Amino acid sequence: MSVHQRFKEIMFRLEENGASLGRELDVSKTAILKIANGTSLPSSKILIPLGEKLGVSADWLLFNVGTMFLNGEGFKTSTANTPLPSKGGK
Repeated sequence: MSVHQRFKEIMFRLEENGASLGRELDVSKTAILKIANGTSLPSSKILIPLGEKLGVSADWLLFNVGTMFLNGEGFKTSTANTPLPSKGGK
C-alpha cells in the first residue's frame, strides 16, 4: 500500500473529506487532495498536526510501520494541556 493509499484510508477512518481535513489541519483542500491523489507527499505542515490533533502515526503513514493511530483508537486528541516530561525523569 502506498502513502497516498494510506492517506485515503486515514481520511476514510476519520470520516473526513479534503475540505474538512484541510480545515482541521489548517492547510488547503488542494494540498490534501494532492496527497490523496498521489501527486505529492505530506509535508511536516501536515504530518505534525495529523499526529498531534488526530493521533495518526507518521511512521505508519510514510513507512507502513506500526499502527495507523498512536492511541489505537483513531479519534481526535488534544495535547494542548499535556505537560512535557521533565528532564532526568523528575
